[in-house]
Amino acid sequence: FIMHCYAYKQNDNQASLNYLKVAIETDSIALAYLRLGIVYGYGLGVDVKWSHAMDCYKRAEQLGCNEVYRYIGGVMTSLSRI
Repeated sequence: FIMHCYAYKQNDNQASLNYLKVAIETDSIALAYLRLGIVYGYGLGVDVKWSHAMDCYKRAEQLGCNEVYRYIGGVMTSLSRI
């Protein structure tokens, strides 16, 4: 997860995404799920995929990440504009 943070600061979206995937596969880190949802929700280096974003947000919430509610609201607002 720390390597994701470094890659994100370097604007290396692909490396950031890869590190997030490793973090959720190996450790189930709530913030990794939140950040992965942000990647898919905002299209950071990938196509925007609302369903993937919501799946990640849901898992982050299950792991106790309360910050996720702010992002779920953003997805719902964006979907209502479509």
